[in-house]
Amino acid sequence: MRNIITKKIYLLCFVSSILSCQTQVSEIKQFKTDAFSILYPSNLKLDKSKVDRTEFMLFTEKTSETDNFIENINLVIHDYNISLKEHIKYSNIEVAKIATITKSETIDNNNLKIHRIVYTLTENNVDLTVLQHSLIVNNKVFVLTFCGKSVEFNKYQSEMENIMLSFKLLKHDNYIRPRRL
Repeated sequence: MRNIITKKIYLLCFVSSILSCQTQVSEIKQFKTDAFSILYPSNLKLDKSKVDRTEFMLFTEKTSETDNFIENINLVIHDYNISLKEHIKYSNIEVAKIATITKSETIDNNNLKIHRIVYTLTENNVDLTVLQHSLIVNNKVFVLTFCGKSVEFNKYQSEMENIMLSFKLLKHDNYIRPRRL
């Protein structure tokens, strides 16, 4: 009898320790405007202040007191009469002036062609890796950018790119006709 009680106590302790080790699942939130929407986990901080010409910014938490860079996603919208093909050429030339491009490709997302570029650079003595998605609709260039410390980029890449891929243009007269390559 005592052996059965001991086993049950060990089992209870084991199950409790497993449950306490599980990471808490974040709630999914949506940021929506008249023009677009994007989904993001509740553990990211949303800034809608439009600082530095951004439509929004999403920030991670500091990983420690000495963390000198907060990973983030932001959206900038430019008014340009340019095709995606022209934008890709221009973007690659301009980025190559300040950074090392590791990948530049066109992907499909939500029935839209997107320029996906990954590049590395050093800013304020911090090595950074940047993932950018650009799409063009009706003379508007939507540039979604994830920027993170290079040493931590792989830790965040999958989650951040999934957030970026959740970006959708809403049916609005100014945005519904995507331009072809």
